[in-house]
Amino acid sequence: MDIHDTLVYVSMILTVGISMIILTSNEKFINIFFPFKFVNFLEYLVSIFFLTIFQWAVGGTIYFIYKGIIL
Repeated sequence: MDIHDTLVYVSMILTVGISMIILTSNEKFINIFFPFKFVNFLEYLVSIFFLTIFQWAVGGTIYFIYKGIIL
């Protein structure tokens, strides 16, 4: 495995972790598993997904602006 692949995987794990930390600071998701409700759990997973995609989009935008690649 190349160092590039390792950096990609580590950054993916970090952004998902950041998303989880951000969401659990919200009052609605503090105790996501107690009491367990499938609707809340599903909403939590979907929120993590979209927040992670948003972080990747912001990071990609910053990267392209930094490199001078503008569409």
